Amino acid sequence: MYPALIILIIGMFILSQTTTGAVLLIAGAFIGLGYGTYLSSCQAVAIKQAPPHRIGLATATFFILTDIGLGIGPFVQGYVVPTLGYKGLYLILGFILIICVPLHHFLYEKNEQ
Repeated sequence: MYPALIILIIGMFILSQTTTGAVLLIAGAFIGLGYGTYLSSCQAVAIKQAPPHRIGLATATFFILTDIGLGIGPFVQGYVVPTLGYKGLYLILGFILIICVPLHHFLYEKNEQ
């Protein structure tokens, strides 16, 4: 899970600095690989923590909250762009993802031990 998150962070920082189409494609590759892998890993964690008779509910809840985030996120980010620009937006998103690394460790990994 950590490698996927790190790849996603790298993609966000590359995207914040892009000036050419080639760099945009490279950032897209990093973000796609990182996000796709991270999302699948998060789903596995959600299902693993659910009791066997609640796996369906855990899966449904995971995807409902993911869809809500995918709907609300761009709406909120649209208000940030006029103030900070796209460079600032993607830098902030990269730093938010950096904060997610220790959060994941303390909220999930610590409970597994």
